[in-house]
Amino acid sequence: MWQAALTEAVSQMTPPAGGGQADLAFLFASAAYAEEFPHLVAAARRAVGARLLVGCSGQGVIGPGREVEGEPALAILAATLPDAALRAVRLTQGTLERCRNRGHWYETTGVAPTDLTAWILAPHRLGRRLSGDSCGGRAGVRGPPAPAHPRLS
Repeated sequence: MWQAALTEAVSQMTPPAGGGQADLAFLFASAAYAEEFPHLVAAARRAVGARLLVGCSGQGVIGPGREVEGEPALAILAATLPDAALRAVRLTQGTLERCRNRGHWYETTGVAPTDLTAWILAPHRLGRRLSGDSCGGRAGVRGPPAPAHPRLS
């Protein structure tokens, strides 16, 4: 059931400028695929070929030009991030409760403040660990500081 959705999502991906593979890919899958998450994640990793794959599941999935709620769906967002150092860190509810200040985050994740310009949080873990070094949760991204956006500042 998820195979056709994955094939469609991958076919709609825009190839990275200059060729090559994406550095970071996000896999969003509806809970309808929960029993198959390990197989879905493995197939997505092979199909997308990104250096780091993170993801989450939910009742709704937003993709290009549409949103699907309460039905099986998946979407992939892939990015090329030249010169970015990427690291995925798995966080549990217990971890969140223990991290009471900024220092706890750096200690828990093993990411130094000088190595970090952004955190990306996926609140629901997608299945099990996504690879030996990556899993659902937070992805630490290091790269040039992002310019402030006037509507987000």
